[in-house]
Amino acid sequence: MEHWGNAVEQAAHAARNMLAGPGEQRPYGHLPAFWSSQFGINIKLVGLPDGADSVAVVQGSRASRRFLAVYGRAGRSIAAVSFDQARWLPAYAEAITAGDPFPPITDATDRPRVEMAAPGFPTPRRAAPAPPSTEAVHV
Repeated sequence: MEHWGNAVEQAAHAARNMLAGPGEQRPYGHLPAFWSSQFGINIKLVGLPDGADSVAVVQGSRASRRFLAVYGRAGRSIAAVSFDQARWLPAYAEAITAGDPFPPITDATDRPRVEMAAPGFPTPRRAAPAPPSTEAVHV
């Protein structure tokens, strides 16, 4: 993932392995992550949503434009994205690393109903036809 945070983690891991003794080197296993600020909205993602077969809004709501959604594949949590709602993102990052089930917590008191959907963009809505013009044209 092309983000400076991942480059920093990879460099630190490489340095640890270069200084490690025989048999102490470890494979790189960092959970990919990035963040960006677009049009005043703070967007953060952990994991890789590629291949997800479902997504659940687990905090906030899409209507408020402040939410946290978790992606799942084959019954496991694989990624989470937040839009101005990153407070619980570290907890979901731990759940993703642990391979916790999907959907994640469904009975939280602050989120009684988890909104589930297929991943991807919704079908675009058709614009309403323009009302007929009442303007008279004189030739």
